[in-house]
Amino acid sequence: MGAIGSQYNWYYVGAAYAVSWIVIVGYAVRVYRVMARARKEYADATAARPKGA
Repeated sequence: MGAIGSQYNWYYVGAAYAVSWIVIVGYAVRVYRVMARARKEYADATAARPKGA
């Protein structure tokens, strides 16, 4: 393989690194959206309570 094979190995490493970050950022966006929806639903649910409850 030599130098050419080594170069292709770095392509795989770079691709794996990029895919890893895409997955991490995608998961963070998903968690952010779910948490925002949960906060909104909680605010809506607690806003309807009477003052003494």
